[in-house]
Amino acid sequence: MRRPASPIGRVAIFTDEPGWHGKRLTRAFAARGYQAVYVSLGQCRVDLDAGLGGLVLPGFEERLPDGAFVRGVAGGSLEQVTLRLDFLHLLPHLGVPVYNPVRAIEKSVDKAMTSLLLHRAGLATPPTWVVESESHARALLMREVARGHELVLKPMFGSQGKGLRRLRQPADLPAGADYQNVYYLQRYVGAENDGWEDYRVLVIGGTARAAMTRRGTSWINNVAQGRPVRRRPPTPSSTGWQRPPPGRWRWTMPAST
Repeated sequence: MRRPASPIGRVAIFTDEPGWHGKRLTRAFAARGYQAVYVSLGQCRVDLDAGLGGLVLPGFEERLPDGAFVRGVAGGSLEQVTLRLDFLHLLPHLGVPVYNPVRAIEKSVDKAMTSLLLHRAGLATPPTWVVESESHARALLMREVARGHELVLKPMFGSQGKGLRRLRQPADLPAGADYQNVYYLQRYVGAENDGWEDYRVLVIGGTARAAMTRRGTSWINNVAQGRPVRRRPPTPSSTGWQRPPPGRWRWTMPAST
């Protein structure tokens, strides 16, 4: 991020729900000499006559921000989401650094693309299928059930543990309209012990910077669902993460858990 021209620079935090995340980000930016301003991408607009570089960002009508931090991109129609991403694509061309880059956001919010990229990189994930056809989804479910497996159905765009379903039999498959007519299906992988726990590792610039474990009483451990978390050192030896031979990755639980 470029240093501010004045004693206090200004940064845009794109979010519709600041919450505790926004407060912590605001304090972190203030400690570095930047005033943070919450901006909703839904309130931004294109104005080729009056905008700065063609853009109008609420709170930055006179001067573009020194940087932008994307906390969230609200859902909407295809046209609405495309327009919001257009703003994020253009800002770097106007000299405003954006974190995370919009291409990284596009790759991570789309579960189908994320799965394809992980597969190409050789990172092991549960068997995954993404289809539009309800009959095809039902055939997949019937085959997996016959083999002794369950499936997990997820919204292709979504987070916070919302919309997750375990499918144990063909009758559990909902209508396609309930999931925007796209079935994102993964083979269910159960816990190896009596506990429900997973790891989250934050990687920045190829280096693990922070890690946490999420522990719950069921197979959904999202913090947004009220599950507790514990801070963990982001190192392989302390988290129990191991790197097997090239092409295969796995997680193991440390003895302390």
